[in-house]
Amino acid sequence: MFVYLTVGRVNTDAARGRECYFSTKCRCFSFLPTQNYNAVCSNSKLHAIPVFKDNIHSIDLSYNRIQKIQNKHFSNNGNLKELNLSHNKIKSLSKNSFYGLRKLSMLIVSQNAIDSVETNTFFYLQSLAYLDMKHTRINVSTLQSLPFLKTLRMDFILNESNNLSFTLLHLKHLDMSGMSGRCEARTLTEDVFKFIPNIEDLNLSACKINWIYKGTFKFMRNLSILDLSYNQCLTFSEAENVTHDLIYTSIKVLKVNKIHKTFQMNTMIKRSHLRNLKGTNLIELQVNSNRIQKMEKGGITSATEYTSYNIHVR
Repeated sequence: MFVYLTVGRVNTDAARGRECYFSTKCRCFSFLPTQNYNAVCSNSKLHAIPVFKDNIHSIDLSYNRIQKIQNKHFSNNGNLKELNLSHNKIKSLSKNSFYGLRKLSMLIVSQNAIDSVETNTFFYLQSLAYLDMKHTRINVSTLQSLPFLKTLRMDFILNESNNLSFTLLHLKHLDMSGMSGRCEARTLTEDVFKFIPNIEDLNLSACKINWIYKGTFKFMRNLSILDLSYNQCLTFSEAENVTHDLIYTSIKVLKVNKIHKTFQMNTMIKRSHLRNLKGTNLIELQVNSNRIQKMEKGGITSATEYTSYNIHVR
């Protein structure tokens, strides 16, 4: 979903939008008292990107047939803040694809066939705070030129490399969920996330995780939301290594929904599985869809001895 920021009072014509003067395939939405426009060109069967004026605030080009971004195409759009290119047929990005977009804060390129990305492709996006590149094959090493990125949505295939090869000290929100992209990370070690220590919200749901070593999350002092749901081979026994690390974090919400297989019987929560949560800042624990049939005496109270929080069980 593309986000539009509204400024000032909206008149009736602007709310409905009108055909953009620079392209019959786009609708323009203006906001008073500014002279800026949001251009919506989605689902317009576009094969090429129109030429936009410099008073455009956001552009939605999703669900078209665009195959290429011409070099320096956006060179006159220095005031552009948001750009959505998702669900197109873009195959490559060059170092000049985003030339001139010095104020761009949000970029969505998900659901494209991108498999070729030149070094320094994102060099000109020094204001970028949000990047969605799910269902692409963009090499994570190109992200190194985005020092102020705060939110990243990406695929995560952990194979020969045992860590994410970029350092983003301002990154706060990282979504690698297999629910909305491709994720396969069967084993997580203490080195995987070592270059992104300031994460606050980490989504690793549906990543086919089997095992997580102690120390994987220990250095994430600011981690407050962790989602490990729908890793059906993880189980509560293996998740004990996770709770061991969380005492060193700022954890508030832990989601471990459906971390057991659908027809697995005699799922049991032991005291040892949750005892490390006592003394944390946890306010919500989700354990839905785990077919819990047994609970060792003190299994829950061992985690709530020094704190209280909402427990979701279905």
